Amino acid sequence: MIKSKDGAVEVKGSTTVLMTDLSMIIKSLRETFEEEDIPKETGDKLIRKAVDVGFWTEDKLDKELSNMRAEVLGKLM
Repeated sequence: MIKSKDGAVEVKGSTTVLMTDLSMIIKSLRETFEEEDIPKETGDKLIRKAVDVGFWTEDKLDKELSNMRAEVLGKLM
């Protein structure tokens, strides 16, 4: 079982169950993107990017968040 709400994630179950849940989450995301008229290639890139981010260290996440904040502030000013 994988539960996620506002960035908080709860994971329970065997490796097999968790991998099946992850596969179904990805399948559901692809279907949602398709319903929202997001091209398949674009949706797949978004999913792959999210998976890549999941492998980042806390330091890298903090650095990237700081960079994004600075970029947004720069565009607003």
